[in-house]
Amino acid sequence: MRPTLLDAKHVRERVILRFPFASEVPPGITIASVIPVVSMKAGVDPNPAAVLLGAPQIVATTLDVLQRVQGGLASAKYGILMEATLSDGTVLVRAVELPVIDF
Repeated sequence: MRPTLLDAKHVRERVILRFPFASEVPPGITIASVIPVVSMKAGVDPNPAAVLLGAPQIVATTLDVLQRVQGGLASAKYGILMEATLSDGTVLVRAVELPVIDF
């Protein structure tokens, strides 16, 4: 699995990231729980998880997971991994890389 490289986010922006799982979830199975994990891909941030704003939201109708993010340090790149456990016990992972900029 390769992470998806997202467009850069400004340090003052708050945006919603979408993690799609529908292509791998069989009919009749749902997303039971999700866990977001944040790491640094470039730069140094002593608390990278601070970019997460609230808990992730599972959208049952589309099998997407939405995660709001905020802040971050300029010139840093955050790796955000979303781990989804399905109702049948299967665990799926989606990952993005989020660059953060300042003008």
